[in-house]
Amino acid sequence: SAMIQYLLDEHVHPGVAMGLWQREPSLTIVQVHLSLPGYSDVELLAWAAEHAYILVTADRNTLINDAYKRMSEGLNTEGVFLLRHGFSLGDIIESLYEISQASESSEWANKITFIPLR
Repeated sequence: SAMIQYLLDEHVHPGVAMGLWQREPSLTIVQVHLSLPGYSDVELLAWAAEHAYILVTADRNTLINDAYKRMSEGLNTEGVFLLRHGFSLGDIIESLYEISQASESSEWANKITFIPLR
């Protein structure tokens, strides 16, 4: 079973990674602003697919359009999680943590999922 790995783009508050690591220190999390600065959304989607990371974003515009375009072209994604407006960091951390514990990455592939789930 494939463990969930998260790629957090620069629109995601750095506190999300910190909160997740407090809950589960073994989680694999890459933060774009630290590890992949300057990557375009298209490049991030390709990197995430190649390395089996779910891309977590708060960007409703360009990244989501690029994700739909990628999928429409038949290219794989590991999944994109779009953060809903109006939720606390705690809510987001809890939701990402629960998903990482209770599911496999294949369940999220090739779709865009709003987080927190409801």
